[in-house]
Amino acid sequence: MTLGFLPPEEWAPLAAVFAEHGTTLPDPEMARIIVAWDDLTVAGFVVIQMQPHIEPLYVAPAYRHQGLAGELAAAAVSIFAPGVPYYAFSPREGIAQLAINAGLEQLPWHVYRGMN
Repeated sequence: MTLGFLPPEEWAPLAAVFAEHGTTLPDPEMARIIVAWDDLTVAGFVVIQMQPHIEPLYVAPAYRHQGLAGELAAAAVSIFAPGVPYYAFSPREGIAQLAINAGLEQLPWHVYRGMN
């Protein structure tokens, strides 16, 4: 097995795998793909990508419950081009409710963190 980076101009054959999982190829300016080759066969791959996420969001206690959090969140997401996904992580129920109120879709994922 040989591992190596796959140049973006060679990503097209992987599009079918992404489609099977309900997604599309990542933006090559924001991602890299490492492929495991078995001779000329792709045995597997992993995508390393930066994904926009809107956090942390802070509102000073004296300014809470006045709509400022929603305004800040709306300003943050307004910079993304149409069709660019973004994420929010909620360590508390209040943050989760803010995300739901803003129209974000709750995903059935577990989130894990690693650090070198």
